[in-house]
Amino acid sequence: MTIAVSRYRASLPIGFISIVFSSGIVASGCDGDEVNGELQCGPGTFVDAGQCVSEGDEDASVDAALLPADSSIGDTSPAVIDSALPCGPGTLEDPVSKVCLRVDAESSSYYAVRAASIGLKANGYATIPIFGVGVLADGTPSEEEVVFGLFPPGRGTVFPSTSKLTKLGQTDSILVACNGVLSPSCLGNVVITMARASEPAKVVATSSVVALFAPAPVASLANCPPGAPRFWIESDPGQPFSGTETLTTYASLLQKDLAPSSGLAAGIEFRAQVAPNAIWYVTMGTGTSLAALQRTVYDETTYYATKSPEFEAHRGSVSCSNGSTGRFQVHELTYLTGGGVKEMAATFEQQCVKTPTATTRGCFRYVYQ
Repeated sequence: MTIAVSRYRASLPIGFISIVFSSGIVASGCDGDEVNGELQCGPGTFVDAGQCVSEGDEDASVDAALLPADSSIGDTSPAVIDSALPCGPGTLEDPVSKVCLRVDAESSSYYAVRAASIGLKANGYATIPIFGVGVLADGTPSEEEVVFGLFPPGRGTVFPSTSKLTKLGQTDSILVACNGVLSPSCLGNVVITMARASEPAKVVATSSVVALFAPAPVASLANCPPGAPRFWIESDPGQPFSGTETLTTYASLLQKDLAPSSGLAAGIEFRAQVAPNAIWYVTMGTGTSLAALQRTVYDETTYYATKSPEFEAHRGSVSCSNGSTGRFQVHELTYLTGGGVKEMAATFEQQCVKTPTATTRGCFRYVYQ
């Protein structure tokens, strides 16, 4: 049965927007807060001797106005998680969301799973944590191994797919976005499923919907058409270099890092001569030597990044003095049979930290010759 917790507190993690319980469990929310000295219990429970007690078999209903307005995780510190609620007969305390849940006597335990965000950019590398919880019949948290999956399949990857439940709800698993640039069919809604490792075919909980959306394209490739090496760059006033320049003499591409699992480029440096004594240097990479570049959009880049995408463009010794931010998109990337880049086309945008409203934008095309 699918239910929803009907009350939330701002200091708590995201509530379980949609939870499927095993063995026909029915549950409803009671936040255990006091208003004017009185305990406030949610639908399906009532106050009895200072406790939230189950009042019957009615299902809890969802009040959309009470859903969280953002996708922040909230406070998951032990001080919040371990505070006791007055959960009485017929109810169990959820150790993660801190609500009293009504449980049918016919069931012995319940499970729930959620993602840390309701949206994920489908760029092939973005991730969000997965949280899971199980409560046994005696009210103690389950620490058993569970298996995560996705429905429909193909809209991302859960890594690792198995993890152990903990009291605080954290797991070792993350949802890795699919690449909507390469595979637009993977865009849309996905739900995380959870099953006990002892019964992997039996789903005991599903998350709320996570929306996979396409990243916004970067600049334009129109000035770098196929057929030959190309370079085009344009900078707004306020950048270290202002104006437009194009390739005049030669272009080269160096592979900076190779991903060990594939031997493909994790980072590159493109060089373009635009005048007799002027060369543009464009550096881009995944920010980790473990992941190869792929045809997608890389956002929120910095220079010399170690965990986030890396990008920087400068003309000779002229560069952003206090660093820069930007984004780039790999449109085409092929390799020679013996290794090395055969052809690559990319677009990019960059803002200096000192002048964030001024942009340098451009494109390049490298063709091995």
